[in-house]
Amino acid sequence: MTAHRFFLRDPLAACEPGSRVVLPLSSEDVHHLVRVLRVQSGEEVMVVDPTGPACRVRIETASSECVEATVLSAQDRSQDTHVTLVQGLPKGDKMDLVVEKAVEVGVEAIVPAVFERSVVSLDEQKALRRVERWRRIAEAAAKQSQRNIVPRVEELADLERVLALVESADAALVPWEDEADSAPGIGAALESVDAKSDWHLVVVVGPEGGLTAEEVQRMRAAGGIAVSLGRTVLKSETAGILSAALCVYVCGGLGGRPRG
Repeated sequence: MTAHRFFLRDPLAACEPGSRVVLPLSSEDVHHLVRVLRVQSGEEVMVVDPTGPACRVRIETASSECVEATVLSAQDRSQDTHVTLVQGLPKGDKMDLVVEKAVEVGVEAIVPAVFERSVVSLDEQKALRRVERWRRIAEAAAKQSQRNIVPRVEELADLERVLALVESADAALVPWEDEADSAPGIGAALESVDAKSDWHLVVVVGPEGGLTAEEVQRMRAAGGIAVSLGRTVLKSETAGILSAALCVYVCGGLGGRPRG
């Protein structure tokens, strides 16, 4: 059975096998480990150091005040691809699904964004609450999918912030249904720029109403490449998850071949 996984709030004092350490868990994770899972002395769990490896540890003592464990083994941090998904904010709770699945397929970061045709409007306080919710979903999805990082969920971005991300990326892709016939696919676009597995990629997906021609033109001016996801028109949340997965695969994740 796969061991339960916890993300530590601070680095371990030692990661060498045989070291006895206090696990710097959040109060919520301590409660989950002690009261919900009822982990006993002698059981093994995985813990992920925020700056180092994932470690398999054996629980020695566990209480609501302190959890002590012995390090059994340490794994090097997996070589994740560096894909950031910029997702036009969809209606309802669809962003919950995007965050969960994008984390599962292997993105490094998720940026919820508001564009000209966005239907959803959030005030500052509501936006902050939504982002905190998405961060909790990201952590839960990272645990479930055995990630060695919790992908970042950034604060709600406007077009200027998105343009800055596009400009700073090694390559930025913009799926746009208005160019389904003429634009290259994601694989072909990355092949054309000779993308490498260690590149930082950004993929920008619009909201339900799609991106405007002016928004796409400004992204092109910042270095973005308009791409096609085929002739089938996808829902915004589907396009976001699919685009992220294709980028991760092309760069060596999800069983794809690493690009040197």
